[in-house]
Amino acid sequence: FGLLGPDPGKTLVDNLGLGALILLLITLAMTPLQQLSRWGGWIAVRRQLGLWCFAYVTLHLSGYVLFIAGLRLDLVLRDLYERPYIIVGALAFLGLLALAVTSNRFSIRKLGRKW
Repeated sequence: FGLLGPDPGKTLVDNLGLGALILLLITLAMTPLQQLSRWGGWIAVRRQLGLWCFAYVTLHLSGYVLFIAGLRLDLVLRDLYERPYIIVGALAFLGLLALAVTSNRFSIRKLGRKW
């Protein structure tokens, strides 16, 4: 129907990035909301929201590599060098990756109170 404009790949990547950012902000708001309201229900969904945020970020990154960079590693590396906001996004992805890897039951049991 042509609803995504002249560059549907860029529109998809932009919308996935915005969705990931919104999910990240909602996830980060869970602890302050719990502390303010003293209701533990906020924390119950925090891990799930964080994993959905990671899924959106992974789709955003995949869309960028596929639609914007055309699966060319040299373009991805050049963008990392030239655009500081992509470096921030890459660092955020690495942080979310570490959180996602340690969000399974085994890791939670192993890390105990440090999780």
